[in-house]
Amino acid sequence: MDMRNRILLLALAFALAGCAARSGSPTLVPPQPTTTPWSLLARAPGSLTWQRSGGFAGICQALSVDGQGGYRLVDSRAGQVVDQGQLDPESWGQIQSWLKTYQSFSYDSPMPPGAADMFIDHLQFVGIGQQPASAERQTQTAAEIGRIASGLAVPEAPTQAPADAQQGVKGQALIGPMCPVMSDDDSCPDKPYQGQIQLLDANGDVITEFTTDADGTFQVSLPVGSYVLQGVSQGAFPRAPSQEVTVRPGEYAQVTLSFDTGIR
Repeated sequence: MDMRNRILLLALAFALAGCAARSGSPTLVPPQPTTTPWSLLARAPGSLTWQRSGGFAGICQALSVDGQGGYRLVDSRAGQVVDQGQLDPESWGQIQSWLKTYQSFSYDSPMPPGAADMFIDHLQFVGIGQQPASAERQTQTAAEIGRIASGLAVPEAPTQAPADAQQGVKGQALIGPMCPVMSDDDSCPDKPYQGQIQLLDANGDVITEFTTDADGTFQVSLPVGSYVLQGVSQGAFPRAPSQEVTVRPGEYAQVTLSFDTGIR
């Protein structure tokens, strides 16, 4: 095994161990007479388990989907079921198609080079099909499952704050670099970015997830307190480091969230 893979496996182990440490249990569900480790939840044919861990805010999410489209979304850090039910027909139809087409595989997302605030995704896919899933298909499947998980049990995206709102967060998302080599005259500036952003409270719990406007701007009214803003990405890039922000009475905290394209 080469050094890069060793590092990736170590990072994955520490991330998963961190989730277990914060939750006080290596299980996905709150303590019960019988508990099941998260790695065993997706061993039934025609099912899957996806987990995301890492980030400065300590994200530890796990989504299990059974053979009938039933799902359970868990905060592994708190050991609590966040949401459960039946996937919408479109999401379940896509997942069911993959499960019937591809053989089983286990996928771990690659480690972004030099990323301090990284997320690691793990997908345990128990397919009942005959076709081996290519590396590209595994990556795409994990990304789509992550997108579905992000849309579950998330409050509605905030609208523009009313004119009489007292305080909150506002700012702009930018993305760059846009050119392989930056020149001294700054002829290739960062551009406004329309993308997804998660807003977390001081405990690391997701309050809401929203998409910036076409010009990258956003404005959210909030109670006084401390928060974390972090960009949402389905791959290594674009990515943005988390930013802590404090909302004070009668003020809007100004934030610029810079997404990295990965272009060098």
